[in-house]
Amino acid sequence: MNDAADRAAGDSGSPQDSISQKEIVDRALSEVVRHDFYQDSDDTLAGVVGKSIPSEHALETLICEMELHKGARVLQVGTGSGYAAAVLSRIAAEVFTIERMNEIAELARARLQSLGYDNVT
Repeated sequence: MNDAADRAAGDSGSPQDSISQKEIVDRALSEVVRHDFYQDSDDTLAGVVGKSIPSEHALETLICEMELHKGARVLQVGTGSGYAAAVLSRIAAEVFTIERMNEIAELARARLQSLGYDNVT
């Protein structure tokens, strides 16, 4: 499992129970390098994913509302660059993500695998 998910688990009465969802999400965001998922030189993603990579604040808000826990299984529709899936993977046990554009899906899959996000499918 990953550190953020382990921190999110916490047993009853443990110090981890006092960690807020926002703190868990902030830690997950800090573990993922956003720049790894989009560079200006990424021609295939330019104009497609560049407009859809969520800001850290937007992603934080969305994930906090989800109230994820260690054993969570997440379905993400619209993989894009893979950035949101990577952040989700630092909290959830498994992330399943789908992308309708094959070329974008392949780039994201390769990127996520090369960066070690093994719980993203």
